Amino acid sequence: MNRRTSLGTLSTAGAAALLTSKAGSAQLDKAESDRLGTRLPMRPFGRSGEMVTQLGVGGFHIGIAENERVAQEAIETALAEGIRFFDMAPSYQNGRAEYRYGKFLTPKYRDDVFLMTKTKARAAAEATAELETSLARMKTDHVDALLMHAMSEENDADERVQAGVYEAFLKAKEQGKIRYLGFSGHLHTASNLRALELLGEQVDVSLMPVNAVDPSSNDSFIQLVLPKLVELGIAPLAMKTLAFGKFVTEAVEVAGTNPAPIIPSRLTFKEVFEYVLSQPISCWVSGMETPSQVIKNAKIAREFRGLDPARSAQIIAKVAAYK
Repeated sequence: MNRRTSLGTLSTAGAAALLTSKAGSAQLDKAESDRLGTRLPMRPFGRSGEMVTQLGVGGFHIGIAENERVAQEAIETALAEGIRFFDMAPSYQNGRAEYRYGKFLTPKYRDDVFLMTKTKARAAAEATAELETSLARMKTDHVDALLMHAMSEENDADERVQAGVYEAFLKAKEQGKIRYLGFSGHLHTASNLRALELLGEQVDVSLMPVNAVDPSSNDSFIQLVLPKLVELGIAPLAMKTLAFGKFVTEAVEVAGTNPAPIIPSRLTFKEVFEYVLSQPISCWVSGMETPSQVIKNAKIAREFRGLDPARSAQIIAKVAAYK
């Protein structure tokens, strides 16, 4: 069972120490303010020299919010709680999530936020058209980051690059429609590693699964991909921090344990999310579809002061059987 959505012990103590030390150096505890109020703690966006809030809003969940009123409240609560990073993709609910950003986020707050979107396009013309559609739906003339979305197979990056997708990205960047480029990968590290090998310094940002179960997997993003992103100065973004909700909703049957979701049978929300924040990421992109979820997660991000290696290892050990 893929629980990276999976967990055990770190492969080496050295790797754990490396990630923990870099996470500690990446975080700034100093609270800073802008015209909207006090921002959440900021972290470096890779080698760019820019800073982003260490918690961001996942666009998919804005699209599945119960109605527009709740979506608006979630967005405005995120801003009030100090979040300034907003993720999106045109595939979310066939554009409904993008329309909600265009209605409730960008008209008043575009200059205050870092806005990222993604595309599954597999050809240059498709990538260009989808970017234009996204800009129109979200009522903005540019996005701060655009990712090749959902790298899944090892040859995925090759096929998209050969079809001109990244060339289209670069052209849009020259036109001022994109500031940073990158990719996301959800399933297999081989696809992410191949994209890094192929694109190298052209990659500014990468979105991937990061959670407490992942390190024990034989195909661990934290072990195999994250150190390379840090080494190259690429901004790592964390997603699937609750394995798309499976930590909370799906009972897991493991020999010697009672079938139950990881939360609350083994870990608390705070433990799960503090583990994520202890990694050398730029931003934890979290699916939050209600104001109460936003407030709860923002509190954890605001109060986080680091996680020592021993505590991190304890959290990992609590879910060592879940793979």
